[in-house]
Amino acid sequence: MSRRSLKASTTGIAKAKKALERKNLTQQAICNELGIASWATVNKFFNGKGINRGNFQEICQALDLDWQEIIAKEDNEPDTDSPDINQDIADLQKAITHNSRLTRSALDPYILPLIRRETTLEKRLKQIRIGVIESKRRIVPILGAAGYGKSTILGLIYDQLSQELSELNTGWIALARCDDFIDNVENFPVELGEKVSGKRESIVEIAQQLTKQYQRGVLLIDTLDIILTKPLVPVLRRLFSQLLETETTIVFTCRDTDYSNFFEPYHESFAGFRESVQDGCKIPPFDETEVKQAAREFFRITQENSTPESQNAFADKIIALSADSVSLQEITRNPLLLALLCDLFAESENVPEDLTVSQLYERYWNWKIIKVRQNTQSQYLGLAKESLCLKLAETLYQNSQERLRDFVYESSIFQNETEYSAYKALKSDGVFKDLGGNRISFFHQTFLEYAIARWLNSTESGELAKLAIKNEVLTVNSINSRYYLWSIFRQLLTLVVLSEFYQLAEELDKNQLLPFRSLAFAAVSRRELESSSILPSLLAIALTKDYAFQETLLSAANSAPRRHSNPVWQVVITLLTHVGKELINRATEIAAELLSRLDSPKNKQFEQALIAIQNRPPTSATNYTEELHHVWGKFITHYYNQTLKSRTDLLETDILLILQNYYFYFGSNVRGLVIELYLNSNISENIKQEFFTLILTQPPSESFKEKKPATELLFSLLPNWISSGTCPLGNSFWATLHAPLDKRWMEVTADAVGRVAALNPDLLATIIEHLFIHTNQEVIPEFYRSNFMALTAAIYYSGSNSVISWLLKIPGEQISKNRISTLVLVFRALAEVNELNQVINADLQIALVQWVTPLINQSPIEIIQAIDALAIKSPPIQPLFGKLLAEFLPVAPPKIVGGILRKLKFVPDELQIYLEANAQSKEVRSALLRLYYNRATQGYSPALSLLTQLCLDDSRDLALEASGLLLNLVEQKKLIPESELLPILAHSPVTGVRQNALKVFIEIINSGKISDSEILQVFQICSQDTAPEVVHQLYKLVETSIWNPALGQRKIDLPLAQAIFTLTQRVIEQNDRSMIDTITKSAFIAFNQMTLLEQEELMPEITACSRTLLKVTDINRKVDKLVITGLLSKLAKFNEELLTEIVQEDLLQMPIANQGAVLFAIFHDQGKYCNLVEEILLDNRFCDEIKSRIIRERGA
Repeated sequence: MSRRSLKASTTGIAKAKKALERKNLTQQAICNELGIASWATVNKFFNGKGINRGNFQEICQALDLDWQEIIAKEDNEPDTDSPDINQDIADLQKAITHNSRLTRSALDPYILPLIRRETTLEKRLKQIRIGVIESKRRIVPILGAAGYGKSTILGLIYDQLSQELSELNTGWIALARCDDFIDNVENFPVELGEKVSGKRESIVEIAQQLTKQYQRGVLLIDTLDIILTKPLVPVLRRLFSQLLETETTIVFTCRDTDYSNFFEPYHESFAGFRESVQDGCKIPPFDETEVKQAAREFFRITQENSTPESQNAFADKIIALSADSVSLQEITRNPLLLALLCDLFAESENVPEDLTVSQLYERYWNWKIIKVRQNTQSQYLGLAKESLCLKLAETLYQNSQERLRDFVYESSIFQNETEYSAYKALKSDGVFKDLGGNRISFFHQTFLEYAIARWLNSTESGELAKLAIKNEVLTVNSINSRYYLWSIFRQLLTLVVLSEFYQLAEELDKNQLLPFRSLAFAAVSRRELESSSILPSLLAIALTKDYAFQETLLSAANSAPRRHSNPVWQVVITLLTHVGKELINRATEIAAELLSRLDSPKNKQFEQALIAIQNRPPTSATNYTEELHHVWGKFITHYYNQTLKSRTDLLETDILLILQNYYFYFGSNVRGLVIELYLNSNISENIKQEFFTLILTQPPSESFKEKKPATELLFSLLPNWISSGTCPLGNSFWATLHAPLDKRWMEVTADAVGRVAALNPDLLATIIEHLFIHTNQEVIPEFYRSNFMALTAAIYYSGSNSVISWLLKIPGEQISKNRISTLVLVFRALAEVNELNQVINADLQIALVQWVTPLINQSPIEIIQAIDALAIKSPPIQPLFGKLLAEFLPVAPPKIVGGILRKLKFVPDELQIYLEANAQSKEVRSALLRLYYNRATQGYSPALSLLTQLCLDDSRDLALEASGLLLNLVEQKKLIPESELLPILAHSPVTGVRQNALKVFIEIINSGKISDSEILQVFQICSQDTAPEVVHQLYKLVETSIWNPALGQRKIDLPLAQAIFTLTQRVIEQNDRSMIDTITKSAFIAFNQMTLLEQEELMPEITACSRTLLKVTDINRKVDKLVITGLLSKLAKFNEELLTEIVQEDLLQMPIANQGAVLFAIFHDQGKYCNLVEEILLDNRFCDEIKSRIIRERGA
């Protein structure tokens, strides 16, 4: 009997790997090709593990191998997956699995159902798999703000990796939470080991044992920020370095602010393994879809009688309210706060629209802690629950030193039966969370911070501690205070009585950002209207400060609930005039959002905003009017979008009248927005008519971007306006069409009247008759122009069939020769709408061609062009057109034939014999080119070879067109042999042809149908090319070859890498400015891709090329700064001195934009306060612009 599972022999595996390399495939590519559910199956095959018989045979077949030659013989290689395992190690792994699962149970989201954030999750898993499967050293920090779901993501990672490693039957995984660490920072490795395994042994030694037995593993650490202190950082550096040596991949969660505060400068904190630390693993807030999904699922689970309709209604209510309230957005986009929101308000199905985060916690405290919700409970229980929470908060605060302690042992928290009952109730309600090991904590650290603030403000012992905290933050430099105090202090500022809040506002050093920020947000979070009265004093300070203080005030204003709208508005208006160009977009956006939330009438505030913008001083030497138009446009655009978002189309009439008064001061884009506001409002038609009459009195703007909305507005007004007899343009549609107006306003009226004509047969007939029959040489050209524009508008707005029907009523001989060109344009308009899938009756199309055919003898070139335009997308008339051409061309004069073929777009198959017989003519070859292209798109493979031959045609234009069509074909996945393309690269004298040929090769690389040696051959053929456009494509070629989606892998052969380095050095040495400017962007992107390979031997050459390029080119408006920042940050991981060397040796030689990119790379790699940044600040040789960026970023 055959075995159900098979495994490959050692020899078989070697053969399979060679076949994999020969076919340019990866294990992942095999998996994708076969559609196997998990890459684990393919990986098992290549590791000699047993897999399903059918899968084994499929893999062998994909590799063109005989599966019977690959299989391991049963007598020599028994079918077993696991070797004998040392019992001690087996017991160790069992203990680790047990403890990890206990920890995993505490990582599920609080209250809310689990929302799998697949994109976020997969990004992290991808990096971890690179460490575990591809044997790369990896540390993956999972960063995010408090409550963003970092622990939830880590739990999902544990689940996924546990399953994958189990399927692979290899590797190990351990999970620990930093809740009861640490008594001594030097003991951290031992405490972590004990936490994971239950044995008092260093995690490094445990990892060594597990890796030796089970191969590479993963260590997951949750909430590292809880234990982070400066003394711990060097301990972590040694620990991480040792774990990487054991081939362990490390994953940890941490608040993003703590990560930067404690680990900057990163090159020092992660010295020796900086290249292994993955950046960009930041958890984003919930988006609207996730908010809605979470709210809907919560309502479904918790409300017994809910229906899909009520679930959606609750979710929609949260979305609608948060759209109008930034303070609510801050809650709903944070998974933890959204959970509390749902828990509190699902039953009533009503969410307060002015809720802030601090008020949410207050309501939660009152509902979950103070209130007794069961009749059977003692009335004293509510007091006991509150007392117990305050006691826990006090205990945790008193036990905190450099870090905030977040747990106590269960036995120390209750002393009597009442406290025990309170404890059980709080655990039942989810206020307390069981961490295991008889340890408890509040459900989240942010609520612990609120509870401590509440204890400080409501108990005698808390008052004493509050006094000490006040002294600490008032007398010690706020940056050096215990960092977690500021989170507590911000909560405290919302709880103290108003008089004490005022006192603290006076005493705090508001010239420092942390106190300033705490006061600003507290001022708009408190319930009293009076609390926001401190904003003017904060504003006065912000106006003397830089970006950070002004941005803080804008953010606070943006998060303010409606009750503080008026004082906040005054702050925003002032900032709207005074902020710099870096903040003006944010200021206009916040002003527009705030305005949309103000109570009506709001016309006064709207005009205040326009005046504030008008009063802005010029921020640069550029055109002041252009800058003013830009800012006005931003403000009105944001306001317009807010009105749409709030689901209201009712705009105040007074605001529209203000916009009318400012209309001629605005630029074209803003004028268009104003017209749209009028168009979409519910104001009376009389006001809209007065507005349109006004804007007609002056010529439109130069770019006339307001044309489309102006046409829409006139079209909406015209029927009733004409009926009323008050339209200033005329008393009929015909009169309106020919009203004496500015030439561009005539386009508007013609477009509007044409749309009417599409549904008005009499008007359409009048337009067509005056355009083609009642021709008069004495009539001014504008008359015909207006008729033609109206007719094309009718065609575009569903009138094509009607237009054709009216044309067929006109005898062909009545159309004069001077109207033939107009007729051609009408055919082109019909062709365009046909291409846009506007259905034109097939019989009408055939009849139209038959109707126009007799006119060929009168104007052959023009009429055939007209039919050609329609034939391209109209199969019904293509045979008729082919027959017509086959009969006409052989007897037509050569000059006429040349004129027809030169512009023929659709070349029927019926012409092939005639064309090939007359191929000595360039025009004929041009038509043949399009014929071959059409045949190739239909799958006729010989046409591809004929096309490639035409790429070397003596006619430059023809060769260029042929190469462009060849590129179109390969983009349509048509296969073109490389052997036919190489002569084009080697011999074409036309730059554009060689450029297109390289683009074809790039598409072939994307398809995975080309080998590394063939790619190198292509590169070598073009490496001496002197055309910048061609050399630019060589960098694109390398970039594409590195990341090949078809093969599912990143790689580059060393000869190709060396070739791109040599090319770059040659370009720089030749110092051809056009060449350098052309290749700069593609070169940096290619180098960026190469650094992702993490091949250490490539880094010196990439570094040398990048540094030299940065000195000889200006990246401003050529390269995204983030590309350079990312490239330098990656290179700095492999050379810790790189950024220092660039600053000391290169930076002053670079343009300002390049210096800025280097600066941000330093911020990213070493932090904003590192010594290297200080050097730049103190060096008088660096310009003020660079130093201002440093100051601004530090403030932000």
